[in-house]
Amino acid sequence: MNIKNNNISVIVQGMINKKYTKDCLQSIRKQLPGSTIILSTWENSDVSDLDFDKIIFSKDPGGYYCDKSSKTPNNINRQIVSTRAGISLVKTEYCLKFRTDIMLNDNSFLNYFGKYDNISEPLHVKNRILICNYHTCNPRVQPLPFHPSDWVFFGRTEDIKKYFALELQTKADFTWFDTRKKNNRLIFPEYNAKYVPEQYLYIKFLENFEKLDVKAYYDASNKNIQLTEEYFAKDFVILDYGKEFNIEFKKYNPKGDLLFIRLMSYEAWQILFKRYCLNQKNINWIKFIVFSNIKKWLYYLRLALVKILAVLGIKDFIKDFIR
Repeated sequence: MNIKNNNISVIVQGMINKKYTKDCLQSIRKQLPGSTIILSTWENSDVSDLDFDKIIFSKDPGGYYCDKSSKTPNNINRQIVSTRAGISLVKTEYCLKFRTDIMLNDNSFLNYFGKYDNISEPLHVKNRILICNYHTCNPRVQPLPFHPSDWVFFGRTEDIKKYFALELQTKADFTWFDTRKKNNRLIFPEYNAKYVPEQYLYIKFLENFEKLDVKAYYDASNKNIQLTEEYFAKDFVILDYGKEFNIEFKKYNPKGDLLFIRLMSYEAWQILFKRYCLNQKNINWIKFIVFSNIKKWLYYLRLALVKILAVLGIKDFIKDFIR
C-alpha cells in the first residue's frame, strides 16, 4: 500500500521532555517529511523551540500509584486524554501515535501496512494496526493476556480513533485488589489495579465487539491465551523494535532487557497469522508452542532469582543486569 506522507498525521503525545522531545519531533520531520505533526501535551507546558504543525493542550488527569513496590504511576488516563485530544485534530486518512521520548529512525514500517490484509481480512479494524513488539507480551510465557504494546500505533485514523474511544480508568479499577484476593502473587505481587495499562486499552476496545472473560491482569486461561493470539493475528502486525519498526526509546535501552523472552516477535506474529488466519498448523507452530513453554520456565526462574536477591538485600544493586 503506497501511502504518501501528506496523508499521514503524527500525534506526539505526553509530557514535554526537555532532553528528548525536540529530537523526537525533528526525527519525525526528517523521516516523514510532509506529514502533519500534532503535539498533544499538558496545559502550561513549555513548547518553545519545538517543531510542530498543530498543538493542543489538555488538563493533566494525573497518574495513579497502583504498585506499592515500584512507586511508578499508572499513566493510562494521561495516554487516553492526550491521544484522544491529538486525534481530534487529525484530518488525514492515516495517523501515527507516538510518544514524546521516542525517536523515529526511518519510515520502513510503512512497507508492512496493508501487507497482510489482502491475504486475510482483519477482524476488528479496517486495516491491521502496526505496533512494536516491546511490550507486546506472549501470554504463553508471561501470563498477561491481551497485552499489545502501546508505545506506537500506525493505522487508519478511524481505527486508531476507535481504539482510544473509551472511558478513563476509574479509581475502583485502580484499587481493584484493595478489597479482593489476588490469586496469582508471582506476577506484579504489589500491583493493585485490575488491568495493566496496555490491557486496559485493548480489552476495552475489544469489548465493543466481543464478550470477554478476563478476571484480572494475570488471567491467562487457555481460552484467553488462544483469543489473544487470534486477535493479535487479526488486529495487528507486530514489528520488532529497532528493525521493522525502527524506533529508539531514549528513556532506556530495551535491547538490554533480559525479559525479551516474554515478547511476541515479528517472526512469532507471522506464525500466529498462518495459524489463526490461514489455518496452517506446521512445524513452525509446534516449535512456537515448545519454545514458548521453555521461555515460560526461564521467565519463572528469573522471578524466583529476583525474589531471592530481594530477600538477600542485593536486588537493587544488580537490577541493571537482570532487568
